Amino acid sequence: MGSYRLNLGTCKGLPPAKELAARMETLKPKADDDYEFAVLAVRAGEGIVLADVLVRSWRKVSEWNVEKAMMEARDVRVEKVLPCMLWPDKELLATVTGGVGTLETIMVLLATELALPVVVEPVQIDLLYAIEELRTRQNRFQLKAVKHSAFASDSYTEGPFAPRFLDTVHGIDFCRENESAIDAVTVTWAGPSKRVRLVMRKQVGFSYSCHEDDAEVVKTVLMNLAFPSERRILEAVRDLCPKDGQSSVSLTTTGKDGKTETVTLTGESRKRANRKLGASEDA
Repeated sequence: MGSYRLNLGTCKGLPPAKELAARMETLKPKADDDYEFAVLAVRAGEGIVLADVLVRSWRKVSEWNVEKAMMEARDVRVEKVLPCMLWPDKELLATVTGGVGTLETIMVLLATELALPVVVEPVQIDLLYAIEELRTRQNRFQLKAVKHSAFASDSYTEGPFAPRFLDTVHGIDFCRENESAIDAVTVTWAGPSKRVRLVMRKQVGFSYSCHEDDAEVVKTVLMNLAFPSERRILEAVRDLCPKDGQSSVSLTTTGKDGKTETVTLTGESRKRANRKLGASEDA
């Protein structure tokens, strides 16, 4: 079992993937650089840029000075690696470590070091929609706990609390009744190999634990929760793809400029759509 993070945000103002990767290449660290940000590794794929960003900061550390018999503070340099993924065409940014604040760190890197006019905002998720989607599509789904920001069950109780639920239906009813005050939920379901445990927050910061072999499948499920419109498009494409007994299906589309284009869907198109949806290829 492994523990993972996924923070998602929109990122507007990025250049094409290859250009972005080339510009990030110039930020590789040198021995004599007094840098705040550096890029250890970067590579561009089809519409995506993967990068390992090195972030340097200074921290005050207190220690006991035996000779002076007193506490003294000194500066200690802290360096951490922040892996990130950028999709310029989709205007999307993701980090896989730390909290939602890591999205702002990447924005500062892009804006200050590369002088890009970027705007980053964390993606907001509809928790009730996400719960219903997981309940419908995942096996042995359970709602375990809810973090409530402001709740008073009686005159002796007030302030935030996190109730746990033995019954999933009871937990969902509680979320519906207190939707505006729900900050996070904890759910579990049966993954392909072992059970998956997920903590979802309104500002999309997913914390989850699962078997190492299931990590990519779970990540796909989470991306579909954060961007439901993209999932609906993929489902529509899959439903249009040829089924048993058909070799291909041709569709004609008309753009806003009046130009028409013919698209051919095959059985392989259906498999690709299922892979992106995190479903079995034969679904």
